[in-house]
Amino acid sequence: MFRYFLFFFVISSRIFAQQGPVSAAAGTQAGGYLIEFSVGDVFASTVQNGSFSNTGGILQPEAVSGPLPVRLLSFSVSAEGSSAVLLRWHTAEEINTSHFDVEQSVTGRAWRVAGRVYPTGGPARGASYAFTDFDPADGVSYYRLRIADNDNTASYSSIRSIVTDRPSAWVMYPNPAAHYVRFGKLAAVRAISVRDMQGQLRYRSAQTGEVDVHTWPAGLYAVIVEHTNGSVETRKLMVVR
Repeated sequence: MFRYFLFFFVISSRIFAQQGPVSAAAGTQAGGYLIEFSVGDVFASTVQNGSFSNTGGILQPEAVSGPLPVRLLSFSVSAEGSSAVLLRWHTAEEINTSHFDVEQSVTGRAWRVAGRVYPTGGPARGASYAFTDFDPADGVSYYRLRIADNDNTASYSSIRSIVTDRPSAWVMYPNPAAHYVRFGKLAAVRAISVRDMQGQLRYRSAQTGEVDVHTWPAGLYAVIVEHTNGSVETRKLMVVR
């Protein structure tokens, strides 16, 4: 709730203010020194006593009652591997909360919704949340929470930033493979290894090229990629007959 106070200095007279319909238009004398206004009205009037006058105004906004929907204790972002961002936040209590929108931006002005999380807390208890953005921007990313209430109002958390340096996307095709598999776009790759489900090394190289798999038993293989920034990524390769 907002409260605004208006002070008049009137010599040898009294002035009163009460809630009600507007009784004087802007710039007119309020006879009898009684000013009436309604909640939500903008009011301006001149109060006069003999040769003395004073003009003032008042804005009485609509009352806002009830507690805020969420009391946020903490909000953090951190790198998750080499190509994702992990967001965590904790609440002390949640009242009439509809959902949390995780918003991401590369400028801090234009925002996109990276995901939505629904509340698990309540009026007497908080909760802990985590969300992973698997598509962060390269470089600086900004994140914030849009906390939506059931009455379509919303509030925002403070903004967090993080710098991500995702390696260039490498490719593997075809997958599934029957005769060969190719690896490409390895500029940010130090080495590639392929192991079967028993852990036996089938292939290791840092060169782009074609790998003959026609003698390999059918089944799943683990492709382990070591990036030049030190991160390691694993994908699955299916060999078929």
